[in-house]
Amino acid sequence: MNDYIKMFKQFLPQTATILELQQPEKKPAVIVADIDGDQVAELIGAFQYQGKTIF
Repeated sequence: MNDYIKMFKQFLPQTATILELQQPEKKPAVIVADIDGDQVAELIGAFQYQGKTIF
């Protein structure tokens, strides 16, 4: 999963921070899933930038 987090960070502004999921365990809010049903996994995450939360 660390490789996915590093990859996700490459697309964020330098001062952005990745949000953290609290449950079921604390971990960065970055997942890999097929969210559009095309049989290809997408890298998805939530972050905060300039005081705004972006999903």
